Amino acid sequence: MNFFIKTKSYLKRYGALNLIRKVTEKASRGFDISEEFACENLTDEELLKQRNYKFLHSPVISIVMPVYNPDDRYFRQTLNSIKNQSYENWQLCIGDAGNNKKNKILEEVFGNDDRVKYLDIPVNYGISGNSNKALELATGGYIGLMDHDDILTSDALFMIVSKLNEGYDIVYTDEDKTDENLNRYFSVYRKPDFNLNLFLSNNYMCHFTVISKKIISEAGNFRSEYDGAQDYDLFLRCIEKTDRIGHVNKVLYHWRTVGGSTSGNPFNKEYAFDAGKRALQDYILRNNIKGVKVAQMEDPGYYRIRCGRKGKLSLSMVVDGTITNDGSDYYLVLDENMKISSSDIDKMLKRAYFTGADIVVPKIIRNGRYEYNGRAYTGNGYTPSLKGKREWYKGQSNLGILNMDVNIVPVKGILIRKKLYDKYINHKGRYICNLKGSFKGVKMVYAPESVISK
Repeated sequence: MNFFIKTKSYLKRYGALNLIRKVTEKASRGFDISEEFACENLTDEELLKQRNYKFLHSPVISIVMPVYNPDDRYFRQTLNSIKNQSYENWQLCIGDAGNNKKNKILEEVFGNDDRVKYLDIPVNYGISGNSNKALELATGGYIGLMDHDDILTSDALFMIVSKLNEGYDIVYTDEDKTDENLNRYFSVYRKPDFNLNLFLSNNYMCHFTVISKKIISEAGNFRSEYDGAQDYDLFLRCIEKTDRIGHVNKVLYHWRTVGGSTSGNPFNKEYAFDAGKRALQDYILRNNIKGVKVAQMEDPGYYRIRCGRKGKLSLSMVVDGTITNDGSDYYLVLDENMKISSSDIDKMLKRAYFTGADIVVPKIIRNGRYEYNGRAYTGNGYTPSLKGKREWYKGQSNLGILNMDVNIVPVKGILIRKKLYDKYINHKGRYICNLKGSFKGVKMVYAPESVISK
């Protein structure tokens, strides 16, 4: 029955053609990649080594968990995933607002473990209100946010603390999804290192994220008016307080897909995506960003910041090395086979003005298929290439169509600042990388709302 309800929801939102495309793309990526996660499981010997490891800095990680009538079996599995952590300096802070209280299950799993703090909330204050109640129990220096039916890998906190020892205030990890019975793991999300423009398109940090308690307090904790997207709203306020944001490029969190969850069927909670849009609008207001609007994209939970201003930026064309109207702020570098509309050029300039980018690259399509999509560094590689895929492909987690900071771009089909052009014309190779060489540190942005065709 859930399958038919979900299919009906998808048809209503996408229409038949786009739904067929969506299913086709998903099938091409593969539905079951549990083998990939299985390769990451640690041996007992490795976990013992982690338990005996002495960090220079061993902070208490307070896991904040609002609880509201979870399935008992799921809840036990969640609790056991915390109990089995190789890093043992943790605290579990539960705010239970359900009418079927879970304190007895806590006692069964943890006994008298004083690391577990439980609060019976007599009135349901909603997800944000209940989270704030649980947050009041926390005494650790860092706060981890966890749902009441999801699973942490046994080394999750160890890997987080390893990253915190590098001086970060916020650390997030890769994640995947699992079925209700924990038999299948799928939709592995290999996230990029912190990427502001991508984060302004989607809460890609999501699970599992640990944040300095001091920063959460300064940001103002959770806000009930953003229930459904309360984490996104909180994260948007926290990233304004620090630029020390780290990424663990390993799956450490399993998001359980159940019938009523956004992981299983995103259309169950349309209000959550509206709340996300409002949280993003509030971010724009707080930061006094002018001339932009937030639009929800076709898939729920994804947003486009539409740029309405380009200031006084000027443009010159460079086609096969020949410059027209020299003296502009930016050069649009093309080869003679590339075509782009004037409106898409205008969008690229507006994206440059909004982001302050040195290089802007659009989606590049050759004969109806991708030649280039945005590529961001993940810590041990790049987000997936869609080269050769049909132009309507969106990519995993919509990465093919989202604005983002990128680390590698082609040498042709880019908008580049004039002051960088001398470096450009002396550059050898088919791609420019801003992680090394003469372009190191150059700000590069992907603008897929503009398209170059060949």
